[in-house]
Amino acid sequence: FRGNSSKNHGGAIYARNLLSIKNAVFDSNSSTTAYGGAIYASTIKLSISGSAFTQNSAVEEGGALYVSGSNSSEDILELTVSDSLFSKNTSKTYGGAVYLASSSRAYFKNTDFLENSANRGGAIYATESTFEIDEATISGNTSTSYGGAINVCENSTAVLNKISASENKGSSGGVI
Repeated sequence: FRGNSSKNHGGAIYARNLLSIKNAVFDSNSSTTAYGGAIYASTIKLSISGSAFTQNSAVEEGGALYVSGSNSSEDILELTVSDSLFSKNTSKTYGGAVYLASSSRAYFKNTDFLENSANRGGAIYATESTFEIDEATISGNTSTSYGGAINVCENSTAVLNKISASENKGSSGGVI
């Protein structure tokens, strides 16, 4: 998926159902006025493995991925990402690589976040969500505001295991 764009949501993919992605490359995709430079996913189960997200961009949230459930406990988005890379993705607002919202649950395993940037949460921005990162390198991410790498806010929970974090920069919280 290279060089795709959407005026609205999801530069390459707009998904509202079950979706499994394996061994894919998402490069230089964009959402020119809204969310999810590469993928916009809402109220679904999304599984990603062995994939790379590079140089994707969104004017709003989620330079590479925008994922959101709904405010209903019946509509929870479940995201699983393994053995993947998020590098040099950008958002002008929140979540340079990933934006998690509204009852999202996410698990990242052996997935690296390198040189992503946003106003808040250079790599990840989470609101009303729960996520876990297990075995990752989080390096060189930047935000012009909160959370150089990760911004966890508004009833969100983050669990970080076996993380190597270096050279992340934000005006408040270099890493988190």
